[in-house]
Amino acid sequence: MALALSTQIGQNVVQKISNEMRAVLTVLSSNQDLMNTTMPFADFYRESMKWDEIYSLPLSPSHKDAVDIAYGFWTNEQKPNTDLFASILNMDAELRAGIIRGFVIRWGLKS
Repeated sequence: MALALSTQIGQNVVQKISNEMRAVLTVLSSNQDLMNTTMPFADFYRESMKWDEIYSLPLSPSHKDAVDIAYGFWTNEQKPNTDLFASILNMDAELRAGIIRGFVIRWGLKS
């Protein structure tokens, strides 16, 4: 799913979305159900995420793991007691592809 690379603020001011936010949005939008559930907690204009609210949602294990990885893109830290590689191996191809795209964006390998 393609994401906008910038948001329009006011009449003619355009703000480029950071790589962190783009990586998070790429992961969270890689699955339709995950996107529908989490996007209400993304603030594009302030570039902020309501992580506490997202973590309080009743997410499936693979969706929670995807959120953990997105959170890592946002904070540059892995959540305690998470196994990134085991999590990814237990996901469907759609989520895995979104996470790989997120890594590429977050690490600045592609703009």
